[in-house]
Order: sequence, then structure tokens, then C-alpha cells
Amino acid sequence: MSFKNFRGVRLDIAEKTSQAQSINFIDLTKLPNPEAKSEAKSKPTPLDYNDSRNSSDQDCQQDRSLEIREMLSRITKNSNANYYAATQKARTDPLYFRKDRVLRRIRTTMSADRYEDILKAIVRMDSAQLLDWITRTEQHLEKIEHGDR
Repeated sequence: MSFKNFRGVRLDIAEKTSQAQSINFIDLTKLPNPEAKSEAKSKPTPLDYNDSRNSSDQDCQQDRSLEIREMLSRITKNSNANYYAATQKARTDPLYFRKDRVLRRIRTTMSADRYEDILKAIVRMDSAQLLDWITRTEQHLEKIEHGDR
């Protein structure tokens, strides 16, 4: 409902309070005004978007709840600072992002000394060797997750 045809009216309240006086709205369309009646008659009838017989408005009748849900999901994810930083890192340097992800996943399975040795070995690798190591480690971790050893 639109408030286009309503006018704000202040009511006199017998009891004065510290709060602002409330405003009640009067519906001008129900007043016996000949101009209001002629405007109401000249307006087109509103469309019933729930009526499936009107095939010319098929685009308006589509269920867009899935599209809205996906849009809200994208907005929610991209407004998360951690998610945004991770996606930016993955876009700018995918190899570095994959290396960090693999190291984060294998850290919990190793002792501190062994993890430190792996870090030293990674520093000495060139990019081709590093890519090969990351790929093999990701495959190994995937097998472990699915129960294969």
C-alpha cells in the first residue's frame, strides 16, 4: 500500500508526555471528494501476478527464490574478510595459495621437527618442483580423507 493518498494529521492528546505526539493517517481515497473518485476510476486495474492465465507476464511470474538465495550467499561470503582475503590470494598467486593450504593441512599430522624440515626443503625447491610436490601432496591428502592409504 502506498502512502501517496494519505495526509498526516496531528491529534490533540489530553495527556502531555515527553514523547513526540503520534501521527495518525487519514485515507484520502475514502473521502467524498469528486476529484479523488475520478482519479481512482481513471487508474488502470492492478495486475494479478498470481493469476497463471495471463501468459504475457510470464517473466514476472517466475519463482526467483533460488536466484535470490544465491545472490545473498555471494554477498554473505564476499563480505566475510577471511573469505575475501583467501579468494584474493588465490587469484593473485595460485601456487602460493595451494602451498599454504597443503602446509596447513599437513601441519596437524607431523611433529614440529619434521614440519620444519619440510619447510626448509620447500624453500630450496624451484617452482616446477614445488608444483609437483603440491600436486602429489594434495592427491595423498585426498586419498587419506576418503579412507585410502
